[in-house]
Formats: sequence, C-alpha cells, structure tokens
Amino acid sequence: MNQSALKNYAPQARLDFIQAVKDRAAFFGLTPESKVQIQETGDVVIIGGQAFPKVVAQQRKSLLQRIAAEGFEAVMEAMAYTWFNRFVALRFMEVHGYLDHGYRVLSHPAGKPNPEILDHAERVTLPGLDPQQVIQLKLDGNRDAELYRLLLVAQCNALHQAIPFVFGKIADETELLLPDNLLHSDSVIRRLVNSIDEADWQEVEILGWLYQFYISEKKDLEMAKKGPVSKENIPAVTQLFTPHWIVRYLVENSLGRLWLLNRPTSRLKEHMPYYIEGETETDFLKIAKPEEIRVCDPACGSGHMLTYAFDLLCLIYEEEGYAPTEIPALILRHNLHGLEICPRAAQLAELALIFKAREKSRRFFQPEHLVRPHIIELRDVRFAENELRDYIHALGLGDLFNQPMLRQLHQFEEAKNFGSLIQPCLDERAIADVRRAIEAKDLGGQLFLRETHLKVLRVLEQAEALTQRYHVVNTNPPYLSWKSMNPVVRGVIENEFADYKADLFAAFVVRCSALSLPNGYLGFMTPFVWMFISSYEELRRYLLSRLTITSLVQLEYSGFDGATVPVCAFTLKNRCEKTFKGGFIKLSDFKGSENQGPKTLEAIKNKSCGWFFFATGDDFTELPGAPIAFWVSEAFRDAFREKRTVKTFAKSVVGLQTGENERFVRLWHEVRLDQIRFQAGSREQAASSHEKWFPFNRGGEFRKWYGNHEYVVNWQTDGVEIRNFKDSNGKLRSRPQNIEYYFRPSITCSGITSEINSFRYYPKGFIIDVNSRASFSDSEDVGYALLGLCNTKLVAYIIAALNPTLAFNISQYDAIPVKIAEFALVAATTRSAIAIARADWDNFETSWDFQDFPLLRDGKSGNREQRTGTSQNLQTTEPSPLTPDSFSLGLKGATLEASWRNWEAQSTAAIRRMQELE
Repeated sequence: MNQSALKNYAPQARLDFIQAVKDRAAFFGLTPESKVQIQETGDVVIIGGQAFPKVVAQQRKSLLQRIAAEGFEAVMEAMAYTWFNRFVALRFMEVHGYLDHGYRVLSHPAGKPNPEILDHAERVTLPGLDPQQVIQLKLDGNRDAELYRLLLVAQCNALHQAIPFVFGKIADETELLLPDNLLHSDSVIRRLVNSIDEADWQEVEILGWLYQFYISEKKDLEMAKKGPVSKENIPAVTQLFTPHWIVRYLVENSLGRLWLLNRPTSRLKEHMPYYIEGETETDFLKIAKPEEIRVCDPACGSGHMLTYAFDLLCLIYEEEGYAPTEIPALILRHNLHGLEICPRAAQLAELALIFKAREKSRRFFQPEHLVRPHIIELRDVRFAENELRDYIHALGLGDLFNQPMLRQLHQFEEAKNFGSLIQPCLDERAIADVRRAIEAKDLGGQLFLRETHLKVLRVLEQAEALTQRYHVVNTNPPYLSWKSMNPVVRGVIENEFADYKADLFAAFVVRCSALSLPNGYLGFMTPFVWMFISSYEELRRYLLSRLTITSLVQLEYSGFDGATVPVCAFTLKNRCEKTFKGGFIKLSDFKGSENQGPKTLEAIKNKSCGWFFFATGDDFTELPGAPIAFWVSEAFRDAFREKRTVKTFAKSVVGLQTGENERFVRLWHEVRLDQIRFQAGSREQAASSHEKWFPFNRGGEFRKWYGNHEYVVNWQTDGVEIRNFKDSNGKLRSRPQNIEYYFRPSITCSGITSEINSFRYYPKGFIIDVNSRASFSDSEDVGYALLGLCNTKLVAYIIAALNPTLAFNISQYDAIPVKIAEFALVAATTRSAIAIARADWDNFETSWDFQDFPLLRDGKSGNREQRTGTSQNLQTTEPSPLTPDSFSLGLKGATLEASWRNWEAQSTAAIRRMQELE
C-alpha cells in the first residue's frame, strides 16, 4: 500500500470536503451569520428566493437544530466526514464488486471521466429510484449532474439496510449537504479516485490509514497546544493506526497461541509467520469449539486488530469443518467485540468487519445472512434531575433500581473521557438480569419515557461489555501523558490507577488484565518506556507478579511511520509463571520502519541470529527497578546480586528548578564578570559575597571528564528571589531541591542525552540544575574512582540495559554496580583524564578560564602548563579566584581597548605561525 499517497491526499481531502459542505450549506442559507427565513407555499418552500421541495425545509430545520446544539463548525466538519466516509466506502465496494447492480458509482473501469453508473442509469434498480425520472433526465442529454446526484442518493439509501451506521436513513439531513459539482474534473470524488491507485484499495486496512491521515493535521494542532487535552479531542490525539505486521504478531501470539494449545495438531501455525514457539504449557484455557472464543479490543479504533482476528478465525472455523458461507456470520455473532470512544473510528471498525465478511460470503449483505458486528461506541449517558425517578415510578422498577444499580446508571456520564477504563459496579450476571427485566417492560402509550428507557438500556449494554471476561484481549491503547490529561481524567486515574498514572496506556494495560479470563492472552503495542524508566516501575512489578510475558518485540526509535514515540509490542498470559521463558526480539540496531517486520521474521526463523533472546520474569526482578532488559547475560545479573552500587558510596541528587530559566539563568558571558562569584565553597560563602550570579551546572551536551561550564544563575542573597517565585495564584513555581549540596564538588551526568551518557567532574562553586544528575562523596578518592568507572564502556552498557531511553534518572545512577578493588589507583588515573579534558575545555573562548591560544604556546610546556601545573592532585590545578583582570574578552572601556590590541597581536602571530608550518 502506498501510504505516501494516502498521506498526501487525506489531510487536504478533509479541508476540501469541509469547504464543499459549507458551500452547499450556504446555498440553503445556512452560514454562521445567516438568518435566512423560509416561506412555505403548498408543496414547496422558498429559501433565498429559490423554490425547493418541502422535504428540504425539514432537512434544513434538522440541521439548524444541530447547529444550535453543537455549533456551526462542528456540524460542518461532521457532515464533511460523513460524506468522505461514504465515498470511501463506495470506492472500496465498487473496486471489490460488492454493489448488486454491478456498476461503478464513483469511477469508470475504462477510465472515462464520468462514473460507469451514468452509462447504464436506465438499467439500475435501486429502492426509491423512479425509473421514469431517470429516463427523462437521460433523454434531456444535458442533465447528467442532476441525474448523477439522483443515482448517488439512491445508492446511499439502498445501502442503509446493510450498512446503516455509514449510510443514514432515507432523506435525512446529510442528503441536503451532499457536495455539488460532483462530475467536475476537480470534484471531491475525482480527487479521491485519481489520488489513490486502485491497487491500494485491495486491503480493508486502507480505511484506517485514510482516517489517521484525515485527522492528522487536527491531531498535530492539538498536540502543539502542550496543555491538557479536552474530552472532545482525546480521540484525535490518542489514535495511532497499528502497522499490519505488528497486528499479525500480536494476534498470532495470543489468539493463535490459544488455539494451538487446544489443537496441537492444527495446521494453523503454517499461516502464522509471526508466531513465536514457546515452552510447553499444561495449564491453559480449554476451548471445545470456535464459537466459545471471545476476542476483545477495548480501544479498537478502526478495527485493525479485529479484522486480522477475523482472518485467523476463518482459518480456525474452516479447519473445524464449518461451511464457508456460514463462517462470517458466526464470527461476528460470537467471537469479535470492540469498544471505542470515537464515533468515527467505531463506524470504521464496523465497516471493516462487514467488508471482511462480504469478502468471504457473497450472500452476507442479504437480510437473512447479515449480522451487525459487536462494536460499541461508548457514549456519555446523563439523566436529568428526577428523570430516573419518574421512569422508575411509571414502570414499577423500584425493586430493581437499588443503590448499586443507581450508581451503575451514573457511571457513564464521562464515558468519552474514560472509555474502557470504566469499571462497572455491577457484575455481568446482575447486569444481564436487570437488562432482561427492563427489556420486557411495555412502555405502552408512555412515549415520554422512551428516551429514558433507551438511555438506561444503553448504559446496561456498555456496562455488560465492560464486565465480560474475554479469552483474548488485543489493543493499541491510547497514549496520553499525565500532564496532557484533563482534570476529569486525572481524577479517576489518581483514584483508581494511582500506581500507573504516568501515562494513560499504563492504566489501560492494567485494566485489560481485568477484562481477560484467567489464563487468557493479551497483546499490546505501547511506548517502550514502561520497560525501563522509574515512573513505570509499578507497572513492571504488576505485570511480573501477576502475569507472564510470553513474547516481546522492541522496535527502534523510528520503528514505523506515524509513530511519535519509540514503541514495543508484547503478549502476556493472564497468569504468573515466573520461570516461563518468553521469546524476546531486540530491533534497536536496525534503523528504518521497513526493516522491523522482516527482521522480526528473520529472528523467529533463526533464533541464533543475535537479536532473539529467551528470558523469564525472575530474570527481570533480579535487576534494580526490574527493567525488561532481556538481552543481558547471567554474568551481568551477577554484578547486581552483590548489592554494591553507586548508592553505597555516594549520594545522588537533582537540584534547582528555577520555574523560569529565561528569567533567572544566563550564559556566563551575558553578565558582568564582577557580578559572578566563582568557587564559593558553601551557601554561607555565596550569601556573604553579595554577588548575584553563580555558576550553574545544567549538565549539557555529551562531554566526558570536565567541561560544559556555560551558565550562571541568580542566587543572590541565598536565592531569595527564586525561592519566593510564585505564579499569579500564589503557588510556588520554583523547586530549590537539595540545597545543602549546592557549591560542593560533584560528579555529574546530564538527565537527557541523545548519545551515550557522559560523566564529568564539577569543582566547587556550582549550583546543580534539576536536569543534572549529581553525585557527592565524602571521600575524594571514591568520588574520582566512581567518575572513572562511570565513563567506561561497561557502565555505558549497564545504563543502556537499565534505561535505553533519552532520559537518565537518579535511580539508574544509584543502581550502577561498583566493583573497584583499588579506589586510589582508579582515582589517580581519573585525575589525569580530568586535567587533560580541562586543558582542552580552556583552549576555547567559551571557557571562563580561557587565556590564550594553543598555537601561540612554545612546546608542550608552554603557557597552559605554567598556569595550571601538572600535578595529579586536582587541588593544585584549581584556578585562582577570578577577577576582571583574568580575562581578555567581555570587558568595557580601556580594558576592552587593551583586549582588542592583545587579540590583534595574537591573531597576527597565529597566522604567521601557520604560514611557517606550511
């Protein structure tokens, strides 16, 4: 599939359809500002001086009511998507020959400009289509646009019975906003047909990709806001289409695994290239027949997981001897279940499954064979004051509607915020009993209760789906960080998923385990941060103590197109088997999305390839923080068993969060040198100096041993301004943490790095930034020895195992194992490395210790060595307290003039030296 073509087409298509719908609305006097009145005259209405059939007035009134409730822009966007989705569905159906009359509705197989259906209009039979009107329009010869519109509306109405969730009821308000000029060369239909090759319409997953790209610009705009995501925008921000090879891997290693355990002689394995053969299992869910299997995707999006599960289930049914024509209906009736908060995505999921069923059975669209998929759009359901009281009283439901039941009815008031995270307070049996009792009630003539009745049944249907337990749960859960959650979502996450609140996907993983039967299988695609960083440690502990990781594939950072985060895919068994050896694949060394699927297949076929590993749950719990470091050796684990780590010898801390760096932090050369206090040894010395600026350790870019001395921070009078920095509500914005360690010598690493970690020595006088990871030791030799250890390749490997993400946390720093026999010997070598790195740093004007150029020095024992000395003891290489006279740049007045003359002389000498060398 040419995803580039889809990506180029869909975002612009959204804008084109919205504009086309707005143009049509304006034709009927529907604009944000318009107050066009209509006049009824017999069987016609006059709108803006033009006569229309009376049904137009009804459709227009319906639209006005929606606009009043939802807003003009929202209604126009919804109508635009409705027609976009209908045209996409028609295009898929005509390419696959699913239309009963056999003619193409949007294109022509011979490449002619007008759709094929126009050539054969008089032969087309569709419900509600007047043959005489068709013939009259055909004979007129110049009314093709009117005829085509008539045929298109009739076709959409004809599909209402089979696909009601896409093709609305006859003569509904969407018909009024069907775009105009559909036969023009640049119409929305022409662009759809011409922009995407017919070959790309072969697989039903095109529906999901088109939708993802259709909303991509809206998603980007919402994510750029950097604030909490509103309920209305959660679907756009959190939806991410799952690549097909990952879908296959997840479904084959969950649904496929379950079936193979029950049918060891099954040939299903021949159709599952992504299946990872595991250890023999004796304790598993017993399946007597295919109809028993329940598969659920609780955040199903456009249904990609479910459509591949459909394919696999077809093979299972066929293997069991079922009639091919019966299989699609059986699968949709018994096996597949999807939940989704986005109405558009839920609509696509239903459509995709119906198309899969029609692909397998030509009779599927016939009423007696048609089965609607179990896809539930989770909707907000609210009851007005006294609404339930009147309903209960009128139908005599007092015995059924006890307090638990009433709580249940109010649990879905924020369904669009929480989706499948909602945990119904009634169990499945209680809900089913209440539902049967209510469905049996006769409303009689009490039509005013009908809406309440439907709302109650809607709640019970949604609750029942969320109380069922499924054999297989596969999903690509929504990704939404804590800071992006709106207050309503945060409240529930804090109360019910407090240990897993770092991201919405973590809460979903835990919730899905409750949706699975004991010994059931689960499959997820998520960001791989949960495998390593400390904020997800509780999730790791939960999974390792209650479930079993049966397989996992860790992708590289750009593992597939469309991903904004590094991801992994993994499968679980809903039972803890600590010694079970799962199969793990590490793809981080293979760049590019095109390599991930093939390399996974290669690893499965050849487990000695070098990137396939076996590991147990116990292997992970032995490591600090329980990272899912499946590739490390037994010797690596042994290093941690002694419990002798950096934390044993040093105190690691984070430092000052100013609350607004633009206000309190400067590059050192941006301020007056006589206002900077260098080498303050303590807070007391810093405060008594009365200086405003002090060196600020912000970590910085990759650099080992010494350097990155670039910033100063306003810590005047012991940081009084920063420590009292508050927002407009009086809330403290700054966090001056661990201030007792300010100004002390430290070993530091940056908290964020795009390369391997690099550790540096910072002499006394620095304040630590919140993004630095600083370590302090009471023993000088121990401090230098730890620095020497941390800059080795061994520790780089250890850090990559504990946390191969861009972030480096204090917990990982503390967990580095220490095996040093002679601290003094390592410390001496480290001092030499620091001295060399310091000399290099001071060779450039960006250093506040810069004095001259290396090219101007005589031999190896030139000016630099005379200034700093060569002792291995760093105390003798500390520069003397800095004064304005120590610098040749950045000064004013006469000093500046002298500096310029000095600079000129040095530059001339340097040029002469280089000429001599040449």
